[in-house]
Amino acid sequence: MWMRVTYLKMDPKQISEARADAKEIASIVSKEKGCRFIYPLIEAADGSSDAISITAWETKADAEAYARNLYPKLVSSFAKRAAAPPVLKEYEMHFEVP
Repeated sequence: MWMRVTYLKMDPKQISEARADAKEIASIVSKEKGCRFIYPLIEAADGSSDAISITAWETKADAEAYARNLYPKLVSSFAKRAAAPPVLKEYEMHFEVP
């Protein structure tokens, strides 16, 4: 499984709008080929403006197709809710715990 984690610094004045956008993004991304799951906006428990978005993909190829075709559009539209540019990191999961 291939995972993509986007690290975000949210604009506190835009958080309500960001939550609404995240729901819409989740409905779009979850329909993409190979998407295992999406957590579109996980907010920091300490009350800071930090947040992450996680997507999991069946294969690296599925993740790459999403990265080419849809991710740039979604992240650019979501960027207006952020206080800093997003940072993307990718991870490979070699096994799952049932």
